[in-house]
Amino acid sequence: MSLGRSHLQIQLTAWLMRRTATSGVRRVAPISAALATEVGEVRGENQDRIAIARGRDRLGRPFAIAALADGIGGMRQGAECAALSLGSLFASVVHEATLSIDSRQWLLRGVHGANDDVHAKLHGEGGSTLAAVLIAGDGSTHWVSVGDSRVYQANGSKLRQLSTDDTIAGQLGRGGDAGFEQSKLIQFIGIGKPLEASVSNLDLHIGGAVFLTTDGVHFLDSTPWFSQLIKHAADPGICVRRLVELSKWCGGPDNASAAMVAVGGAIDDGMPHIDGCVEIWDPFGELQVIVELPRLPTAPALIAPAPIAPQIASPSISKLSSGETPQAAKSYQESAGPTPQKKGRPSRKGKGAPVRDQQVEKAKAKPDVPQLLIEFPNKTS
Repeated sequence: MSLGRSHLQIQLTAWLMRRTATSGVRRVAPISAALATEVGEVRGENQDRIAIARGRDRLGRPFAIAALADGIGGMRQGAECAALSLGSLFASVVHEATLSIDSRQWLLRGVHGANDDVHAKLHGEGGSTLAAVLIAGDGSTHWVSVGDSRVYQANGSKLRQLSTDDTIAGQLGRGGDAGFEQSKLIQFIGIGKPLEASVSNLDLHIGGAVFLTTDGVHFLDSTPWFSQLIKHAADPGICVRRLVELSKWCGGPDNASAAMVAVGGAIDDGMPHIDGCVEIWDPFGELQVIVELPRLPTAPALIAPAPIAPQIASPSISKLSSGETPQAAKSYQESAGPTPQKKGRPSRKGKGAPVRDQQVEKAKAKPDVPQLLIEFPNKTS
């Protein structure tokens, strides 16, 4: 994990774990989307996390990703696992977008990165589901699902489930009444390796909208109300609000979350022209983050790299972060101070000036380290 990505992941995960209301609905007008979540009537805590992020790839083209995660009940720290899953996914996609234009790989690597991060934290004792849809700058659209959260595509009166539940019943093509044992998850984010996640392309000719749902919503898809509600609520905000409210009216047995994203619409409306700007929305607010983009080495560094003196080389300097030049590494070494001396034999160097004064001068000469700048806009209704 790179330095920039780890910082972004930490910030996003913390933001997704902030204290909020038990339910919320938000329209994301710039990309014709909406998000909603509801704690339900049975659970004491909402362990679902749902959000949309928007940024630019290495060619300056906009991309958008919507994702949701459902913390697994009966395991440890469900809400934290869901927040970490989304934080890791978004940070990975933002990072990968600066390195390549293969948007399918952004999503695949993001899912595997989320699995690794959650497993490293809880060692398989906690996890979440994950479903996401990514709209790239070239117009291509991809989706992925791990666990029993789902991806649907709707066009007019037709509603089609694209994903397959990672349960025994789902793999056998059976409905939700297959029984408790066959409804258990066979893989999830945080299970560790191997994880068989696959990314699929969305059929853009069908158009319509893409829906992401947790099982607290799509347990209703066996009823006629589910597809009819989507058919008669074309506005994204109204549609997702009705979905989570319908779940609550029908007993609210679990946390319910849903996202609706229009297919084929513009995703750059009102997008800031700031390098490294990432925008994130969830049902309760929005966040704007400025990240340091990787920089290519300068021409002099490519022609004649400055040698590093053997006496100051150390294992901690052997690996440079993305875009760091050998001169930056030299400055880093200088800022670390003089080479440690053996005990009992003080250094004889620099009789005319104290060693402490030399350290102060080196600290002043140290270049500014790129910082992660975070802006928290006021929450809007």
